[in-house]
Amino acid sequence: MDLPALGRLLIIFGVILLVVGVLLVFGSKIPLVGRLPGDLVFRKDGLTVFVPLATMLLLSLALTAGGCLGSFAPPPVRPGMIRQRTVTILVEGTPGLPFTGSYGTAQQTQSARGTVPATYRVTTAVGVAATFSKETEQGELIVRLLVEDQEVFRRATTMPFGTVIAAYSLVR
Repeated sequence: MDLPALGRLLIIFGVILLVVGVLLVFGSKIPLVGRLPGDLVFRKDGLTVFVPLATMLLLSLALTAGGCLGSFAPPPVRPGMIRQRTVTILVEGTPGLPFTGSYGTAQQTQSARGTVPATYRVTTAVGVAATFSKETEQGELIVRLLVEDQEVFRRATTMPFGTVIAAYSLVR
């Protein structure tokens, strides 16, 4: 979590604590709070238990109608914040090794079948996932993901009919 978001969260909690504190100090002076039909009070042998069911229901309805419960607006999207990037998927390893698999984004995937080496490209603003499996017992299968020519992921398998699952999120 970035520091500005943490700061906003602390401010929200501070405001909530302030409101609760004001209600505790001045609650008895607010008309009808705690005196509505449905607010339960139990007294016995010097012990008083107060259960403000109707007051809490009314408060919940008011906050929901006002949009104060969990409807915090997401941060604004600034220019350049979300941009399309090309992710290069390199399938490498033992030359001529046959493989099958798929690659793509959450919205669109492509099937792949071929032999090592192979290259695939995906343009996305969110992330990419790829799964490739060896079609033989022998050889090594390596899958690398490159973003702007920089390696961000690398996995390999030498297991018989082994599979490599690759995923990378561009959202940080």
